Amino acid sequence: MSYNYTGVIFKIPFPFTDLSDSKARPAMALSEPDDYGDMAFAFITTKQSRGSEYTMDIPHGVLPFASHLHLDKVFLLNKEIILKEIVRVEATFLEQVLKRLTLKDTKCYYENTHHVFQQQPFVTGKSRVNYAGRVSAIIIAGSGMCNGGRILNHLEFNLDKKENDIFFIGYQAQGTKGSDIVKYSKRSNGYVKINNEKIYIKAKVHNLSGYSAHADKNFLVEWVKSMEQKPKAVKLVHGDTSARNELSGYLKKSGYNIIN
Repeated sequence: MSYNYTGVIFKIPFPFTDLSDSKARPAMALSEPDDYGDMAFAFITTKQSRGSEYTMDIPHGVLPFASHLHLDKVFLLNKEIILKEIVRVEATFLEQVLKRLTLKDTKCYYENTHHVFQQQPFVTGKSRVNYAGRVSAIIIAGSGMCNGGRILNHLEFNLDKKENDIFFIGYQAQGTKGSDIVKYSKRSNGYVKINNEKIYIKAKVHNLSGYSAHADKNFLVEWVKSMEQKPKAVKLVHGDTSARNELSGYLKKSGYNIIN
């Protein structure tokens, strides 16, 4: 059975500033080792240092002393220097840590790359773009089917401008905002509603469906057939109705019990 490092607090030797010696201290693994054995760790201290929104209290009882996890002090170390495992944190706390770390990385990326468009600080779920004075730009944003995320703000501002091009590089499922944009862009005065506002589609819309990463029927059938134990039942829960019906019929002919 493979060993999962993420979420484990290990004892790690940390060198003194002058490199004269080292001292064993706890650190929490935030990733699995890469091909070279390197993995991400977050520093743990018993003293609360300068205030930071990315410092989290280790749950009471996990370590002998009240301790703090510093997600603003993340570093790479090789697994070979680990002295020993101290404790594995609960899944609920690990989830909180990874969410906070994701927010930190997102904020760092946003504030270091989006200053081209605006100077305002990052606010989760409320970031908007000021395009004033911008001649041109290439914007890459999610979600891929335009059902949520920062892409809606970009579309709200840019979809009604004929000098813009919108590229969809993945499959757009029926009922999604992306599917509606592709569909109604072909109509005169076609529009979609974004944030309860009617936005007319004047930008040129391009659908590059060949880049979709979803498996097709053959791969899905191959995956089901590769299972060591034949499943008692198969339920298809994703995809267009016509595609699900076709795959369902094929699996039935192959001897699988399909639940509708």
